[in-house]
Amino acid sequence: MALQKWERTNFFKSQVIWKSGSTEIDPSGNMSFIDVYDPNGDIVISESSQRATSGTYVYYVSTQSDQDLGIWVIDHRAYFDYEHPWNFSQKHNYEPFQLVKVKQD
Repeated sequence: MALQKWERTNFFKSQVIWKSGSTEIDPSGNMSFIDVYDPNGDIVISESSQRATSGTYVYYVSTQSDQDLGIWVIDHRAYFDYEHPWNFSQKHNYEPFQLVKVKQD
């Protein structure tokens, strides 16, 4: 599987679709979160995502010109209580990508 490549200093859309079986579902409180880790394992972004439609949450990631190149990881996470009422379980959806240098002419 080839990693998605993104040029630093740009922004891009990261999306997660939460499902139970084949049905798209919203997490508890309609809250989905995103953590973005740089190649050193440091959290660069820690925010909540925006609900687009039922079960679908998006976040626009932006990077600066001096941020480290290499493999970054997006961790979408949310809490669900549909499987264990009164006992929330956390789910993660990881999305690695490669941050590359902007091409100069």
